[in-house]
Amino acid sequence: MSNYLIYFDDRQRSSLDVISGIYSILRDEAARTSNKDVKFGLSLNLISRKSALRLS
Repeated sequence: MSNYLIYFDDRQRSSLDVISGIYSILRDEAARTSNKDVKFGLSLNLISRKSALRLS
């Protein structure tokens, strides 16, 4: 396997992890409020807050 393929696999996996993380944040908020809709502004706030806590 070439270096490019290893790098590509790692990048693809990490991007899926980010998407999965965002999805779980929104899913948890929808479950907490018993509502299927999460407003866009609230979504941005939740995602930016969670990512700031993980980087600290």
